[in-house]
Amino acid sequence: MKRTFIYLSLMLCFVLGVSNSYAQYTSNAVTGGYHELSSWSGSRPPLSGTLTGNAISIVSGAKITRSDQLDGNGDDIVAGGRTRFNYPYWEYYSGLVGGSFIIKGNLDITGDKFRILNGGVVEVFGNLTATDELVVDAGGTLIVHGNLTLLDVGNWRFHDIEGNVIVGGNASVDDTDLGASGNFIVGGNLHYDDNINRVRGDIYVLNPKATVTGDGYFDVKNDTSDAKAFDANEGKDLKKIVEEAGLTSSVDAPTNFTYSNLTTNTVDLSWTANAAGDNVIITVSTTNNLVKPVKGTTYAPGNTIDGATVAYIGSVSPQIAVTIAAGQDNYIKIWSVHTGAGSGSEEYSVATALTVDMLTSSTIFHEDFENVSQANADWTRGSRGGMNWYVGSAERYMGNNAAYVTNKADGSAAAYNHDSGQITRIHLEQDIDLSDPKYASYKSAELRFYWKSVAEPNYDGGSVREDNAFLTGRKELAGQNTWKEKVIDITDYLGTTFDLRFRWLNDENAGQDVPLCIDEIWITGSDVAKPQAFSASAYSVSQVDLNWTKSTDNDEVIVAYSPFGSVGRPKSGVA
Repeated sequence: MKRTFIYLSLMLCFVLGVSNSYAQYTSNAVTGGYHELSSWSGSRPPLSGTLTGNAISIVSGAKITRSDQLDGNGDDIVAGGRTRFNYPYWEYYSGLVGGSFIIKGNLDITGDKFRILNGGVVEVFGNLTATDELVVDAGGTLIVHGNLTLLDVGNWRFHDIEGNVIVGGNASVDDTDLGASGNFIVGGNLHYDDNINRVRGDIYVLNPKATVTGDGYFDVKNDTSDAKAFDANEGKDLKKIVEEAGLTSSVDAPTNFTYSNLTTNTVDLSWTANAAGDNVIITVSTTNNLVKPVKGTTYAPGNTIDGATVAYIGSVSPQIAVTIAAGQDNYIKIWSVHTGAGSGSEEYSVATALTVDMLTSSTIFHEDFENVSQANADWTRGSRGGMNWYVGSAERYMGNNAAYVTNKADGSAAAYNHDSGQITRIHLEQDIDLSDPKYASYKSAELRFYWKSVAEPNYDGGSVREDNAFLTGRKELAGQNTWKEKVIDITDYLGTTFDLRFRWLNDENAGQDVPLCIDEIWITGSDVAKPQAFSASAYSVSQVDLNWTKSTDNDEVIVAYSPFGSVGRPKSGVA
C-alpha cells in the first residue's frame, strides 16, 4: 500500500510571449517538447536543477509541453524566481504567460506574481498551489486537472481572476478577486475562506454531490442544476474547453459504480448503465493520476491511457471481475462510451472514480534486545537502591537477550532486594514516534510484548505506562514464572510521540525472584479498526462464553486461543 514517489523539482522563472523581457532561454514559434533542442532558439533550458533570476520566454505561436515522464508522474515546476519586466510598466514576475505552456506535473507559485495574459493558456495535469499572486487576465485560461490551492498572499495583495479558471479536482480559495469577466469552474469540492474580496463573475460547482464550505458568502451556483446553468449561461468556446478538460460531456456517465468480493489480486465491479445503454470502459492504476480517453479513439483491454491499464470494455453486464495489483491501493475509473457511428466515433462520458483500499498492517516498532549496545543507547534504564534495568542473557524469551531488573552489577541474574527496607521504583523507557504521516491511515495500533515476574503479587510487581498514564494495573505484572504475552490497545496514541515506560515497583520487605523481565516488544499499526468491545465469562470448566461488538466499520472478526500464554498475530493477506 505504501509507495514512494521520486519527484524532479525544477525551479523555473519563465516568460511566455512577452516582449522586452530579459529571458535567458527563448523558444521558437513551434509546437514541441520542452526537452527538444529544436524548440529553443539558442541554448535549451536545463532539464533539471534550479533557475533563479533567469526567465524562460515562450514566444507567441509556440506551444511547449513539459512532459518528460522521468519518474512516471510528470515533472513538477516551481516558479520561485523573480525577474523585472517592462509590462505594462516595471514589475516583478515569476511567470508571465502569453503563449501556451503544458505541465505534466505540479506547479507551485512561490516567487512573485504569476500572470496569464489574454490568449495565454496554462494547463497543469497535476496540482497547482500558489503562495504568491496568481493573475488570470480576461481572455487568459488556466486549466488544472488536479487540485487548486490559492493561499493567503497578505500585504493587501490578492489573486485576481478576470479570465477562465477550470479545476478538475477540488479548489481551496483565499485572498481572491473574481472579476466580471471571470469564470471559476470546479469539478470537485470548493472551500473558500473569508478573505474573498469581490465576486462579480460566475462560479460553477458542476457536481451536484460536491460540497461547498467556507466563511462568508458569495454567489455559488451549487444546486441540482449546476451543469445545466453552466450550459445555459456560457458560450461554446468555454464549453469546449471545459469538455476537453473532462468536466462535462454530452454522454451520461454510468451510476452506482461499486466493488465487492475483494481478494488479494481481484475484485468484482458493478454499475448501472446510462439511459442510452452505452457500453463502458474501465481502467485500473496504482497511481491516482488524471486518466482521460481521447474522443474518437478505439481502445482494447490491455491498452494504456495516461498510465492506467484498460481492464474492461463491453456491455452492460451487471458485474465483472478484474485483476488488481496486490498490496497497493488501486484507482479504478469507469466511463460510458457512445459509438453511434461505429469505430472512430467514440465519445466518452465524465469519469466516475473508485478507490479500492488494500488494507494493510505494519510493524511500527520492534525491540528484541539482541543488539545490546544499541538497546543500551535507545533505552533509558533506571537504577535505584542497588538495583537497575539491565540488557543481558540471564533471562530471555527468544534469542540470547532480554531486559530485566537485577541487583547484580554484571547482570548475571534477574533478582531484586526483597528486604531492602525501602520502596523502589525504576523504569525502562523509550519515546516512540507514532506521528509519522505514513501511519495516518491506521485505524488501530497495539503494543505487544512478552514478560515474566514472580515477585510478590499485590505488593511487588511491574506495570506499563505511557508517560504517567498507566496502561496496566500498577502491579499487574507479577505472579508469573513462565513467559507470557501481553497485548495492549494503543490506538488513542496514534499521531503522538508514545512515551513507553516499563515500571518495576517493590516494597520494603518479602518477595521472590524473578523480578520483571521484558522481551520481544512490538508495536503494530493497522488500517483495520479494532472491535469496539470484547469480553469473556467462564461457563464451566470446559467452556468460556465470548462476547464482542464489531468495529465501527462492521468488519468480521477472527477469534484465536492458545493454552500456552501466547497467540501471536494473524498475517495480513492470509485467509
